[in-house]
Amino acid sequence: MLSNTLKSCIHAAFLISSIFISQARAEANEITRIANTPIWLTLIHSWHSNAQITDASFLLSLPNYSAANELTETLALIKSDSQAALCRFPARVTYLANALNIRLTGAQIELCPELQKFINHVPFDALDVVYASEVLSSASSMMGHIFLKASGVNFKGNLVEHSLAYFTEIDTLNPAKLIVDSTIKGMPGFFSVRPFHKDKAQYRDTESRNLWQFKLDLSSAQKTLIQYHLWELNQINMTYYFQSFNCATLTLELLALAKPNIMSERSIFVSPADIVKAVLKHKMVLETNVSTSPIWLFSALNDTIDPTNKKLIDQALQSEPEHIVDKALLKRPLVYDYARTVIENSKPYKSTHKHNPKITNLPNEKTDRLDFSNYKHPALTPQDSGIGLSYSNEENADKIKLHWLPTGHFIHGDNRQYLSESELTMGNTTLEVDLDTGAVNIEELSIYSVKSYGKDNPYFPMLSGEFYIGYRPSYNKLLDNDSLLEISGAIGKTMNISKDIYGFLLVGTGLTSDIKHSQWFVNSKSGVIIDLIGDLKLIASYEVNSGKAKQTNGYHSLDTHISWFPSQNSSITLSLSRVNTSQLQHQKLGLQYIKYF
Repeated sequence: MLSNTLKSCIHAAFLISSIFISQARAEANEITRIANTPIWLTLIHSWHSNAQITDASFLLSLPNYSAANELTETLALIKSDSQAALCRFPARVTYLANALNIRLTGAQIELCPELQKFINHVPFDALDVVYASEVLSSASSMMGHIFLKASGVNFKGNLVEHSLAYFTEIDTLNPAKLIVDSTIKGMPGFFSVRPFHKDKAQYRDTESRNLWQFKLDLSSAQKTLIQYHLWELNQINMTYYFQSFNCATLTLELLALAKPNIMSERSIFVSPADIVKAVLKHKMVLETNVSTSPIWLFSALNDTIDPTNKKLIDQALQSEPEHIVDKALLKRPLVYDYARTVIENSKPYKSTHKHNPKITNLPNEKTDRLDFSNYKHPALTPQDSGIGLSYSNEENADKIKLHWLPTGHFIHGDNRQYLSESELTMGNTTLEVDLDTGAVNIEELSIYSVKSYGKDNPYFPMLSGEFYIGYRPSYNKLLDNDSLLEISGAIGKTMNISKDIYGFLLVGTGLTSDIKHSQWFVNSKSGVIIDLIGDLKLIASYEVNSGKAKQTNGYHSLDTHISWFPSQNSSITLSLSRVNTSQLQHQKLGLQYIKYF
């Protein structure tokens, strides 16, 4: 009898323990499953199992961070004090409550005073992605800027709009320090919430940048989750990395809370333009609005208006003050818009025509507003990273070159969707293989290269310029290429010759070094850039240089590039270079293919 009772107890104990083990195993499996869901990984900003935000007030599992440990610690916080957990991590708690059917007895958003204040003042009735076009004069915005705009009716019944942006501040003029800080050490990241009209005035009116606004198609629950998570981010310290955790990276991850598969667009480097491409590709956009800066509007009108009408209105605008603009001329297509843009926005025009009746007496004719939906659209730019292969013949020496561009674009690339011809490269690397000798060497390693050929005009004056820091080829005394360290710059002007042809003239100086020897040089460069038919582009430039390498005399060179763009993300370039000194001549022919991704 005792034996049977003991057996029954053992069996019951085994059964109970099996139930507990099975339950614990099921709970562990459920934690593992939730910890690996895209939304949870996005909420804790985990990428390839690494924490991108390491603030102890944001991650509960430090120093033993993992997605599963962070989930376990968050659940423990909810269990111990659900109200405190909700006030500290409203997005996490809301997501987990839905995913795990957790009942938050007594916990209410209304009992979180700071969070409720944020909700009252920053309504999320609508959410837009905003793209501010590129500006090469700013190191932090030379590839554009991306941020969110939340709009709606606040607690006072007023319609308000707020910018929600992640950025860093540049506090050094030393390019080497800036590159190390922004890519290796990291810089302080700031998340700002401020009235949208301030950013609109800054970007459009002060910096002359277009603002593209893409209204998102999101449910109320999706917008609320993003709103709650932005509150979480606004309370912590973050580290900004130019190449891996920038304004575009964070914006993409915020959008992934509503559309998890959008994270498939994350690559080696995410640029602001990539976010525009992503929301369009994943059909998240309800409508698009463009707030144009005066210089972009003038550029569009200048590219579109009939040349004869442009000549006539220019003559009228630059005539004597008592001359009144002909109303019949203003009724011609786009003429009125052109005149109004100049009169209202051109500082040089205003300063020389202060008392011109044309400013105050311009009739209110009907305008022919341009459709900006496809004019220099950020989604139509090539991708920002590239890999290439080229062949060159230099004085009967055959060479193959491999090219790697981590981020940027070239002056000989397809720049039709930018405001002006430009180049921006960082980390551009070229590996050269001599097919005759088998020698392999690094031909170029550019830290930073920028070129901006903004078209100058009397109404909106613009300077052109170049700046380079890195390691690249220079001609030695025998006109062979020796790669040297170089820092150089140039300044000048670019002028329209016709609609698709413009010329440039630059003068500059720089310093080269092979460690043992350094040399100053001066140079001047002139040339033309022509947009040809059939997706072709021609750049021809003539340079006079005092000599970059040791014991070199001055030289002059003629470089010609003809590029063809078979697709948005590929280019084929044929190049011919000829350089001369008083005694020698050197010629090089090259063919290059680049694929952007």
